[in-house]
Amino acid sequence: MIAGGDDGKTYRWDLSIQNLADSEHELPELSELPKNTVWAVVVSADNRWLARGSDNGTVHLWDMQSPNPSAQPVVLNPEVWGIRALAISADSADSADSADSADSTDNCWLAAGGYDGTVCLWALNSLNSLDMNKSLIKLRGHHKPWKNFNVVTISPNNRWLVTCNEDSAVRLRDLRDLTPAESVAPSRILYGHQDIIRTIVMDPDGNRLITVSDDTTARIWDLQALGQDPSAASLVLRGHDNHIWTAAISSDNRWLVTGGDDGTARVWNLRLKELIDIAHNVVDRNLTWEEWKLYFMNQDYHKTVNKLPIHDSVIAAKPRGKVGIPIDVIEEKLKEAQKLSKEYKKQEAGSAYKRAVELAKNTDNAELNSRICRLGCIDGFAKIVIPACKYAVELDSANVGCNNSFGLALALIGKYEDAIRHFQPDNKKSPELAVTTREVHESWIKDLKDRKNPFDEQLINQFLFQYTRFPSQSQKSYGLLPLEKE
Repeated sequence: MIAGGDDGKTYRWDLSIQNLADSEHELPELSELPKNTVWAVVVSADNRWLARGSDNGTVHLWDMQSPNPSAQPVVLNPEVWGIRALAISADSADSADSADSADSTDNCWLAAGGYDGTVCLWALNSLNSLDMNKSLIKLRGHHKPWKNFNVVTISPNNRWLVTCNEDSAVRLRDLRDLTPAESVAPSRILYGHQDIIRTIVMDPDGNRLITVSDDTTARIWDLQALGQDPSAASLVLRGHDNHIWTAAISSDNRWLVTGGDDGTARVWNLRLKELIDIAHNVVDRNLTWEEWKLYFMNQDYHKTVNKLPIHDSVIAAKPRGKVGIPIDVIEEKLKEAQKLSKEYKKQEAGSAYKRAVELAKNTDNAELNSRICRLGCIDGFAKIVIPACKYAVELDSANVGCNNSFGLALALIGKYEDAIRHFQPDNKKSPELAVTTREVHESWIKDLKDRKNPFDEQLINQFLFQYTRFPSQSQKSYGLLPLEKE
């Protein structure tokens, strides 16, 4: 056990000895600078290295596997203001005997965070203080220098250096990209916390980063999503009522424990699939619109339990603007309308189609509006869905499918002349229309000119069959297609 304090001294105890007082040993220092408060101590995962950082800006390093560990510490003076945080990378075994250069990806690293916002890195491939100071890499980039470095840590896979001070942002640097020179290394910055971050821990695999903050939340960051936007992919854990100070992860990577000023320790299951499965078995609904805004403020609404319908409050809210109308909401209402129609619940089906039309009006999705139009016509609700038909053509007037759907709806409500115009696409804009399809459309136009409705029950049933048997083909831009003979 290692401890340091305001008296500038560092002590070591051997926990294998029953009487700890008998094993107490003060570690000497060789620095000529005045003694000052010891702010940070760290022991490497393999128990080889012991380092301590002081307010006088020095780092003392001991090799605990040497014959006399306390005799000759290495003194590092990076010429920064007080050292407030320390970290040693996981793979430190035999690194002092390695001939690797300081910028090798196989190095064992010692990292120190200074009060002036500087992060210092040394490669532990030599115990010579002169050699180590030559390998020094200084990294800058935190927004608030002269603020305490709360955390400096290195990922278990020896790839990421993670730092934070009181600017509430987390910075990641890829240790594979560093060069032994004073520099501002490229950083990936993780934003999300609204107050000081107190502790950072990483899972044993090095794939997830957990931060806890004075904003009363913990966050889980997916480092495998760094190619996208890890800030957007962070999972927020709420429950504490006051500042969170500390966190730890179990060795099997299953449990996260957090402790805070509210006097509680909270245990979180990190196996998210287990939680999702439990939630799916317990809950009987999807999130309400108010719940969604609370937990997923800047994301489009979608179902959290796929087997259950979207909550009525989301449909009633007609969310727009930055969040936008979620397509899932409209698709769910459209499926509901079709289901009710198949069950011969005409009144309820008509209401569902009407609601789908109202929701789709808040989008700029021509294909979706056209599909509501076609399906509504097939189910016998042409008068209800015709606003969606019209809006689809307004959004994409050259789209053959949108015009076909609108033409079908107009024919079904008796507006034959208007229907004819939508069955006569511009040949230049619609070269994809097959010859067979043109012939079918021409036959429909001929009937409409003769004041006959070509869309009798038999043809409507064919369209229904088409949507059931060939759903992907039927939703192409061609709209109403003649059935191929089998």
